Amino acid sequence: MPRLNNFYGFPACGRASLNSILALSKLRMLLNSCVFGAAVFSLAACQGGGDGTDNSGMNSSPDTTTNSSGNPATMADITDVVLVTGQSNALGADTGYDAAIDTPVDRAYAYTSEGWQIADLNQIWDLNWHPRNDPATDPSNNFAFHFARKVALRRPEKVVGFILVTAPGEAIDHWDGGGEFFLKITDRVSAALNELPSKSSIDGILWHQGESDWADNDYYSNKLSTLISNFRSESWYGFNKPFICGETVEAPVNRRLMALNSDNDRWTGCVESDGLSTILDNLHFSAEGLRTLGTRYATKYLQMTE
Repeated sequence: MPRLNNFYGFPACGRASLNSILALSKLRMLLNSCVFGAAVFSLAACQGGGDGTDNSGMNSSPDTTTNSSGNPATMADITDVVLVTGQSNALGADTGYDAAIDTPVDRAYAYTSEGWQIADLNQIWDLNWHPRNDPATDPSNNFAFHFARKVALRRPEKVVGFILVTAPGEAIDHWDGGGEFFLKITDRVSAALNELPSKSSIDGILWHQGESDWADNDYYSNKLSTLISNFRSESWYGFNKPFICGETVEAPVNRRLMALNSDNDRWTGCVESDGLSTILDNLHFSAEGLRTLGTRYATKYLQMTE
């Protein structure tokens, strides 16, 4: 039986034959490396733009945002904090969700059950009321989300955070100063601000309520005026911050809400509900309606603060 070379496993032979074998082996290794290299280049070209270039960033989301320094925003960068309160349309219950449209942006934050987080409709923002039993798998829409999103996208220098405290089905007297719910709002706002190192006050209030009051009367106007004064007396709000309300769905009380656009107070205003779609009950806005409503609130807020 011929003796085998321990490394290559070929029959033992003379030096010339061994050199020939070594040369052939090196040639085979070289050919294999060329084939492998060509395959890698071909794969890179397929993953890139066809010419081997890296186009991995071409399909990134257009809604990805950064702070003014060019780095991803954090909650420490939040510039504008807004309280959102009202009835069920402020909550946004039983509305649709579209993952392609309702995408988070990294300069829009919400105060959630887990503290400040980049706003996402899958979160719980109101500890006692939230859109559905399991928002993680079956989220509803919300105009506050779209308000924060629009402000952030329109103003690259801003990082927006919102605090949602709602009371579906309640009339305006539920918000009376010194009452249980008003104290709940105060506690919630204080807790949210305590987590922000650079903020000691909020920058505005979005008010969406009136479905339970409905009527066009002085009672509502007087209660709303008192409510605004009560909020302004809080150390975390003040007198030179926007208070913006929104119309309900075709209710007589809308005339009282819209009066905030024509009073002598430059820091109060109201957005219209004209043309906003609703769900079947014709009382609550649809997901599409809430998206548009959030945009209107954002437009009004920027008009009042710039």
